[in-house]
Amino acid sequence: MVIIEGKIVNGYGAARQNLEWQMPYFIEVFPEIKGCYLGSINLELVKPLKILMPDFTTGPIKWHPVHINLEERFSFIRIKLETVNSAGNNSVVDAWIYDPHNSPHRPDPFYVEIIAPKIELSNVGLCRVHIDRDYKEQPFIIV
Repeated sequence: MVIIEGKIVNGYGAARQNLEWQMPYFIEVFPEIKGCYLGSINLELVKPLKILMPDFTTGPIKWHPVHINLEERFSFIRIKLETVNSAGNNSVVDAWIYDPHNSPHRPDPFYVEIIAPKIELSNVGLCRVHIDRDYKEQPFIIV
């Protein structure tokens, strides 16, 4: 198992609207994410991560209501997301790294988007991503 610390950072704000449009397609082909909040948690990791084998990748999906010819694939990797609040209390939930293949963040190995059930994040100072897999630690953590 690999555990990587990260801090919450601001994204572009597009995931909330995009997930509202995308989630019906995702649930149809990958129903285990059904209870996820329609927004993502953006983490800047302390170590770079390269995912070679996601748990699930969609086929091409035409998900955008305006750009109807836009097709995109999405990959997901199962994780446990641990959050630690300012009082030092921690919580762990099932979550998924959400990897839109057309995202401008995709090439950055220090950046991941996570979807999970609704989590109170106002007092969270630290997050840890737990990936239950063998890994190699080279310049990147490779799973």
